[in-house]
Amino acid sequence: MAYQMIILVFWQRSLEQLWFHLNIVTIGRAHHLNHYRQKI
Repeated sequence: MAYQMIILVFWQRSLEQLWFHLNIVTIGRAHHLNHYRQKI
């Protein structure tokens, strides 16, 4: 039963890291687009 809790915690952390990474990529793209628009 304990290993299921460990897997659950590990899964939750990996999901949080994935979400965090996606947010950084999205913000980075938006920032890049704004910078590109300012050049034009």
